[in-house]
Amino acid sequence: FVKMTNLSKKIYAGLENYIDLFNDSLFTTGIKNTASLAVTTLTVEVLLGFLIARILFELSSKRGINFLRSAYLVPIMITPIVVGVAANYIFTPQLGIANYLLGSVGIEPIGFLGIAIPARLTVLAINVWQWTPFMFLLLLAGLLSLPKEPYLAASIDGAGPVRTFVYVTFPLMAPISIGAIIIRLIEASKIMDTVYVLTSGGPGTSTETSSFY
Repeated sequence: FVKMTNLSKKIYAGLENYIDLFNDSLFTTGIKNTASLAVTTLTVEVLLGFLIARILFELSSKRGINFLRSAYLVPIMITPIVVGVAANYIFTPQLGIANYLLGSVGIEPIGFLGIAIPARLTVLAINVWQWTPFMFLLLLAGLLSLPKEPYLAASIDGAGPVRTFVYVTFPLMAPISIGAIIIRLIEASKIMDTVYVLTSGGPGTSTETSSFY
C-alpha cells in the first residue's frame, strides 16, 4: 500500500495498485482464460473420472483390477513441469511424435502450440490426462463407501439402472463429488507450470492464465 518515491518520502497508494491490476487488459484476459480452462477441464475430468470409477467399481472382483487402479494413478504422481516438458517433445511441430503419427495417415502437420485453438486444446488435454485420476480416486472411494441397502431396495422396487443412478447413486455421491470438485477447481485455477513450459501464454494471449501473468 506504500509507494517509495525516495528514501525519505512515502506516498500511500491505498487500493491504486489493485485498481491498476484490474484495469490491465492482459490480466483480465488471463482471468477469462483461467476460468474457461478450469471449468472445461473440471467438467471433462468429472465425467471421465466417474465413468472410469464406475467401470472399475463394477470390475472390482476381477483379477488384476487393483493393479489397474494403481497404474491409473501414475499421472498425478508426476510433477506438472515434467509433464509439460514431455508434452513439449510430443507436440513440437518438427520433431513431435503427434505430427509424425498424423503424417503417417496422410494428415498435414498441425501447429499444436503455435495456433490459438490447438494450443488451448493441447493445454486442456494435458490437464485432463494428468488430473482425471485425481477425480477417479475420490469418486471410486465414494462408490466403495456407499451402503448396499438403498440398492437392494431399489432392485426390489424394480428400478432400472438409470432410475437407480438418478435416485440412489447421485444423491449419495453428491457430498463426495462436491468436495472433489471444489478441491480440483481450486487447483485448476492456479495452472501455471504447463502453460509456462508449453506456450508461455501464447500464441498471443490465447493461453495466458492469471497465475502465469
